[in-house]
Amino acid sequence: MGISPLTFTGLSKFSDDFQAIVNRTVAIASMPVQRLQSDQANLLSKKSAMGAMRSSVASLASALASLSDVAGSRAVSAASSSTKASVAVTGSPVAASYVISEITSLATAASATAKTGFSDKDSTPVAGGDHSLTLTVGETAHTLALDSSTDNLQGVADAINAGNHGVRASIIDTGASSSQYFLALTATESGPAAISLRPAGGGEETEILQQTTPGSNAAFKLNGQPVTSNSNNISSAVDGLAFTLNETTSGDETITISAQPSRNTLSASIQTFVSAYNKLRDAVDAQSGEQAGSLSGDRIVYEIQSSMRSIVGVSGPDGSGSLAKIGVTLGAAGKMTFDDSAVDWMSDTDLESAFAFLGDSTGALGAVADEFDQLSDPITGLITYELSSYDLTDKRLTAQIETLSARVSATQSTLFAQLQAADALLAQLEGQRTIIEASVESLNLVLFGKKNQ
Repeated sequence: MGISPLTFTGLSKFSDDFQAIVNRTVAIASMPVQRLQSDQANLLSKKSAMGAMRSSVASLASALASLSDVAGSRAVSAASSSTKASVAVTGSPVAASYVISEITSLATAASATAKTGFSDKDSTPVAGGDHSLTLTVGETAHTLALDSSTDNLQGVADAINAGNHGVRASIIDTGASSSQYFLALTATESGPAAISLRPAGGGEETEILQQTTPGSNAAFKLNGQPVTSNSNNISSAVDGLAFTLNETTSGDETITISAQPSRNTLSASIQTFVSAYNKLRDAVDAQSGEQAGSLSGDRIVYEIQSSMRSIVGVSGPDGSGSLAKIGVTLGAAGKMTFDDSAVDWMSDTDLESAFAFLGDSTGALGAVADEFDQLSDPITGLITYELSSYDLTDKRLTAQIETLSARVSATQSTLFAQLQAADALLAQLEGQRTIIEASVESLNLVLFGKKNQ
């Protein structure tokens, strides 16, 4: 809330003095407001700096976690020779190649449709009798208990969808002049499944549905061994790899899946980590020393510095690792540099040692990510709590500024009114003085024949 200045428009010769009195009084009364506004500006500067700091901390936490993931998967990347089958790394697979062949079928969901249509979906009875139906999906039977108001096509579909029966129901509108509505059921999971819907206690002759598709399993061979699955996404065939079947193959067509360590992937992850560390180093340095920013002396900055020192001191689970062994060095200014040739020239044994150093086990580099997560977590992080305290302080300062500003405005208005009244009185007195002086001059002229000099 601002204080709107009032401009004095008096009539007396003292009006400029009265304006000066108003301005001076408002200036003195506004000093507490100005101090609070200065405090608020400093607070907002700290909030902005802390928000940027959290972003940098979160980037480093993410880079450490990603580096740990790469180490956990042994930097293995997987590729497929055909779009008919794709592959993804889900864990720590062994470096190897696999051959997929004879994809004879893909997993599909079973479906069924009503044998005959219904002229009305909201009133024509489906079950009749005691308004009860038996829905069978595969080997499991479910009872659908309806009543006279729900024993219709829509009511049956709603009852099926309301339960966990393994199928979803919909109604097909063919637009025909009669018997235009058909009930359609589709299994919620792929694989062969018989779907049946009959009045309770009814025999095969009372069957309401006809199987549209029986459903099927995915069938293929992996390194010559037959594999079946009720899903086209197969994650259990090879540890650490997930296959997705997209199309069937023909004849002797084969698909090669390769899972090999990628030193480029490892190098890229290390470089991302180094860049994130240096970015945070810059942010912390900006809040330290003679040219320190608005967060100088803040406990969060000290916490971040401590966690960054933890990174430099990591020696791996067995105590024999170091940043230098993976090509990372720390300069005099506290910045990191990375030489990717160190990764390129690692022996297989050195590479395994590097993976152990970068992992998330106790003493490894990846474990330090937790320290940065505790700082930057958007819900429970220390920086989040700090930002919340800034918001509360900002609200308190805003309320205080508005209250004091209102008081100053009220003081200004009261003083202004009083001085305007005084100015009007002085103007009146000045007018009366002028009249009196004119009368005296006239009397002198009559009595003495001349004006007073």
